[in-house]
Amino acid sequence: MLFIHIGTHKTGTSALQRFFFNNQESLSRYNVRYPQSGIPNGQFAHHDLARSARSKRNDDIWSQLNQEIEPHSGFTHVVSSESFWKADPVRVRERCEMLGPTKIIAYLRRQDNFFESLYKHHIKLGGRISFEAFLAKRKKLGDYMSVLERWDSSFGSENMIVRLYETATGTIDIIDDFLRLLNISKDAEFTRPARVNSSPRAEVVSLLRAANQIGAFNSNGAFARLRRRNPAYARSGDLLNSYQRSAIVSNFEECNREIARRYPESSFPTPGNGVRPVWPIESDEYVTLLIDLFEVLTRPAARQDKSHPEAERS
Repeated sequence: MLFIHIGTHKTGTSALQRFFFNNQESLSRYNVRYPQSGIPNGQFAHHDLARSARSKRNDDIWSQLNQEIEPHSGFTHVVSSESFWKADPVRVRERCEMLGPTKIIAYLRRQDNFFESLYKHHIKLGGRISFEAFLAKRKKLGDYMSVLERWDSSFGSENMIVRLYETATGTIDIIDDFLRLLNISKDAEFTRPARVNSSPRAEVVSLLRAANQIGAFNSNGAFARLRRRNPAYARSGDLLNSYQRSAIVSNFEECNREIARRYPESSFPTPGNGVRPVWPIESDEYVTLLIDLFEVLTRPAARQDKSHPEAERS
């Protein structure tokens, strides 16, 4: 059996891929393998497999995967890359014919939270535009059903596993959930990865975006260095108000209704009415944030990490 995890982005995929990569020996005791074919050097996901299926190139990387899988016919093999989300399912299906039964696994995040997380990541990487402009350019990414439909057509509904990344009480632990799909207890002994892809809180997003406008600062990796100084600089779900969330989700009402109809237990929770409080500009927390940000943007990383007291405790 082959499981192909196709994403989506911003659903804990990096943590899941690191988990599988770092626990190969432990997973093998449960007849689960995370093949090495298609994983670029220094990475953890099968991006080369996905890229091959996105192009018309006739490379042999899928043949390499078959050669790796063939001696372990009694195992469940897991392949994971968010890049599969934009791949051609027909090409993937053609390449999987030699690999045996295949299941497609997708995790979905309600669109308001998806775009908020995606935007924060954009700002972390040096983005400058407003959330509204960002959303206008990428709105079609929220139409999950248009992508799922193509995978469904190629592999069949019986081979589609669609899971929600969040419930009414918050986001799930994707590692625990995936282990459940593999019939492995979440309490089994595994090495859990540290969180590596957290989001900046709303105040940090605003300040980083302003710094990005100038372009003279060393903003690359600035948030990671800020987070080492104070974990409170990381927070999710605080950028949009309840009206914005409802407006975004309403744009995908028909799409989400079809997802819930076609795939069991895949009905998104309704956006809440609460708004997470931010630090007032006169507060000690906000002033400290400004000081930390100025130091991060203007001082060499090695020097600031050695000199800041938080660095010794991180």
